Amino acid sequence: MGRRSRSVQRRRAEAASALPAPARRLTSSRILVALGLFAALVAAVGGLTFVAVNAAQPAYACSSLLQPVTPTAGAARNSAAPQASPSAGTAAGQDAPDLGRNHVPPGERVTYQSCPPTSGPHYNVAGQGPIPAGFYGSDRSNPPQGWIHNLEHGAMVVLYRCPDGACEQSTLDALRAFQQTIPPSPQCHIPDDVVVTRFDDMKAPIAAVTWDRVLFLDSVDAASLTRFFLTSAETKAPEKEC
Repeated sequence: MGRRSRSVQRRRAEAASALPAPARRLTSSRILVALGLFAALVAAVGGLTFVAVNAAQPAYACSSLLQPVTPTAGAARNSAAPQASPSAGTAAGQDAPDLGRNHVPPGERVTYQSCPPTSGPHYNVAGQGPIPAGFYGSDRSNPPQGWIHNLEHGAMVVLYRCPDGACEQSTLDALRAFQQTIPPSPQCHIPDDVVVTRFDDMKAPIAAVTWDRVLFLDSVDAASLTRFFLTSAETKAPEKEC
């Protein structure tokens, strides 16, 4: 090290030691405060990132999509799918696998074996599961954890798909009209026992679901939906209202 470098370091050391003790303590305090503020900022940014990532995740996931198998006119077809169950001769729609009925807390992410689910884990909180009957527009998000509880009580839920986020207004109008004219439930005679809500994770544009049963349709068919409601609602529900 050169004579000049040693001289510069010595002057800096002498200047620092020449500061009064209170000044030295103040300088140290400022450094600690700055470090604390920096650490808090890093923690806050990390927390916001965590919240944003979790908020972006959907409340549910699907392991697979149910294949439409009903050969009825107006229903979706799939030649590679298995045959409909024998009971489909007397009741509209097709059987769906039972996914259980355990309760989960609101906000807990659920993975359903098949979608649309006709049973499975669901909420048991007033207003969130079961949800109020009625028509819900495409901008309203109703996760299946909510309306599956409606199915458990014997209700029917009509689901519609909005490809790429776009829904045809004529489809929405037809579904709203159907929901307002549905007859009382077939066994307990409950009025207004149908939920209509958006659900994109399914093969067909329209699907009506009751507990462990589903009817797929290519378009809104009020007669087919009514028949499915009258032959399937409340028949397998574990918790009937009457």
